[in-house]
Amino acid sequence: TVPFFGECTRRPKATFKDLQGFMAGSAQFVQCNKAGLYGRVAQKKPFLKKCYTQSRLRYAKTHLEESDTFRQKVLWSDETK
Repeated sequence: TVPFFGECTRRPKATFKDLQGFMAGSAQFVQCNKAGLYGRVAQKKPFLKKCYTQSRLRYAKTHLEESDTFRQKVLWSDETK
């Protein structure tokens, strides 16, 4: 069971299928629970944070009445980090 514990702590976001080779029987499952390694799924995060969407909306509202030449000078990008 030692390789399994090491694998779980090294890769906390690994799926069950990735770790399946390390778990042969239910005895190891019980040992994992006693060691504090429970089954879990990584949390899904939104592509854009709420603060970023609010700042984009604030920028759009403040520059709503700008001319077309101003808009041509601004570099637009829809990429997220």
